[in-house]
Amino acid sequence: MSTITFANNASRVLLENADQSANFQSNEINLANASAFSVHAVTTGSAAGSFYLSASVDGTSWVLIPNSTQAVSGGDTVLYNVKSAGYLMARLHWVFSSGTGTADASFAVKEA
Repeated sequence: MSTITFANNASRVLLENADQSANFQSNEINLANASAFSVHAVTTGSAAGSFYLSASVDGTSWVLIPNSTQAVSGGDTVLYNVKSAGYLMARLHWVFSSGTGTADASFAVKEA
């Protein structure tokens, strides 16, 4: 899995046309110099399932970011705004339930 880095508080593409008919996870977002970050996901089609965020301090062990699970159905939008991010990396996950569709997501960070 590759790591996405950032510069100058810019927004970056995290997912593009990701197939929602199966589970997936995004690339890692490098948060080494970040104090906060946000993720915006947009879905199309009829897919139902849940997005959630995970975090890691070592790139090996990943844990669910508390209260980040959000159910979606059909064309929907999810926005996460994580303040005081005290970990080194984060990822966006999709857990498939039914239907088909695609997801796009972008992220932005606020450097410390």
